[in-house]
Amino acid sequence: MKKLLTIIISAVLMLSSLSLFACDNTPKATTYYVTVEETVNGSISVDSVKPELGTAVNITVTADGGYILYKLLINGNKVSPVEIATGVYTYVISSALDNYTIDAEFARPNVTVKFKGTETAIANKSATYNATYGALPIPFEMGKRFVGWRDQKGSIVTSETVVYSIGEVTLTAEFEVMDEEYKQGLIPDAITSTYFDAQATKYGVVWHTSEIPSKPVIQISTSADFAEAREVNCTYRDWNDLEGGMKYAIYGVVDGLDFDTEYFVKFGDAAIAEEERATYWSKAYNFTTRSEEILSTNFFFVNGTNQQYLPENMNLVDENAITTDTYWSLVMKAATDKHANADFIVHGGEMVSYTMQYGRWDAMISSVEEYLFDLPIMGTTGQIEVSNQRPGDNPLRESFGYMFNIDAPSVDRRTGLYYSFNYGAAHIVTVRTADLYLSSRTGKNGYDTEIDDQQTDWLKADLEKANKDPSVKWIIVYMNESPMDIDQEERDGVAEKGLNFQETLKYQIMPIFDEFDVDLVLAGSPRSRALVSTKPVVYNFNLDAKFEIATVNESTVTHDGVNVTKYSPVEGKKEGIIFHQTGVAGPNLTAGVKEWDGSSNSSNPKEVTKAGVYALGDEANVGNGVYRKLLSGQQMYSYVEITADAIVVRTYGVDVTGVSTAEDNFANYVTYLDGFMITK
Repeated sequence: MKKLLTIIISAVLMLSSLSLFACDNTPKATTYYVTVEETVNGSISVDSVKPELGTAVNITVTADGGYILYKLLINGNKVSPVEIATGVYTYVISSALDNYTIDAEFARPNVTVKFKGTETAIANKSATYNATYGALPIPFEMGKRFVGWRDQKGSIVTSETVVYSIGEVTLTAEFEVMDEEYKQGLIPDAITSTYFDAQATKYGVVWHTSEIPSKPVIQISTSADFAEAREVNCTYRDWNDLEGGMKYAIYGVVDGLDFDTEYFVKFGDAAIAEEERATYWSKAYNFTTRSEEILSTNFFFVNGTNQQYLPENMNLVDENAITTDTYWSLVMKAATDKHANADFIVHGGEMVSYTMQYGRWDAMISSVEEYLFDLPIMGTTGQIEVSNQRPGDNPLRESFGYMFNIDAPSVDRRTGLYYSFNYGAAHIVTVRTADLYLSSRTGKNGYDTEIDDQQTDWLKADLEKANKDPSVKWIIVYMNESPMDIDQEERDGVAEKGLNFQETLKYQIMPIFDEFDVDLVLAGSPRSRALVSTKPVVYNFNLDAKFEIATVNESTVTHDGVNVTKYSPVEGKKEGIIFHQTGVAGPNLTAGVKEWDGSSNSSNPKEVTKAGVYALGDEANVGNGVYRKLLSGQQMYSYVEITADAIVVRTYGVDVTGVSTAEDNFANYVTYLDGFMITK
């Protein structure tokens, strides 16, 4: 009986095995089905609704006008299609292995962003799906620090965050109570003022903080107690100064000012309580706006204020001592004591040594802070601001734009700004010669570098407009490098190409100056205590030198108690352009104990002395009678006076050591060096 039962069970098991074997070998499907769901505000199409095993399925999704694809779902799973045209998307199932159901959701791209968590209601803003939020408001609460915006998921949202919600999204403000360290970090420093606009009626202001500002503002009033003061909201940019810390450059514009009116200005963070602002805000500055009708324009021209290898406020005698003065501030003490009617300062470049070191800027700018608003600084960039930022640094980092707020057309601001403005009878233009230091640019006429085409196009249009303006009697250009720098020619060789900036400028810039009747060019080079002026010259492409002396009347006249060379026109002859270079206002190049070795890098830069091309003594009428050159052991500045009838440029030397020890009468340490007058 047991044997029979065993046989029966074995037979059943064998039949079961055969049955299972038969199921495992059932042929698999070779065709699948694709189901496309009905959609609203868009459509889905596929190139095959019955794809064979392993074949591709191409899906095309088209949004109706005014809509975008929000989601593409395959079997309920979200996938990422590619937009191949506006509102048209594709996705490919590379190998069909199943049946598929395809669905899509469409939405309006406009997203409403709402804000909450603030004491004062903030208006909604519009954003676009799959684009960044863009500029977000900066709310503030008195005594609190704004940390940032958070979305519904609690994630921090910035202007660069991409919007992935549709319809509307709500952002919530997050605050922290201000502590002492944060409030200290909001104290304004390294403050500058410029003329912001082309008519010199607005003031561009920049200051810096070491903490992210909450609500930076400028207060403006016509009374010293700031009664009925109005506030101007400001913006800011992050600035990594490469010193291991982040700075914040804050930009504001003081506008809506009346002519010939005294104003009082101060600035800081509105989140600081009123009773604490005396500690954490700037001091109050007062200034008087220009007259509506300007009969005389007066300004200082300086260049090369950088200390060259030393801290910007290094003591003049003991190199280990730090003072609040710089060579520039001592020059300005003497200059403003000598000439009390200046309207602004023009700086020809090379303001600080290593421009990505914030401490350099702070020391230099703070040393001349007393002239803020009274003497706006209209600057340009030189070699130092571009190629000598700090050993090993990328030479294309922006720095100048973090320090000055000017409504400039410059697109690429890594090499500084170019711009122009009118003041009285003068149209004043800066040319950004720092473009020449972009050595990767291939120049024209066989040179390795050139001025950017965008700048030269702008320059031509700007000068053409000035020529048509009946209120403009004179055109003055200031720049760092000069096409007429005789010392650079001696170093590079007039006939050599390559990185000979002067020859490049003669090909690119001098023809423009000549065509549009520029009267005076103020240049920042030659980086020494040398004063170099040309006689009026006319561009002539056919000559090897590219210029010739203009035919003018030349005489000596007395102006304000000193002799100046007067150039007046000859009827029927082109008046020409004077190229003037003022010696440095800083210590560069410092007197040392060693002769210059001819190299660009000395093993001990503190001992670099005047280059061999700057021989001691007066050099009159060098360069075949074109140049007048005077060397001085003193720092220099030029004082420029402009009326409808004449331009007068006088250059002075300053005994900065004497100024540094004097308590007053700083003008006693000023020596007249040379001057000229141009008449029409």
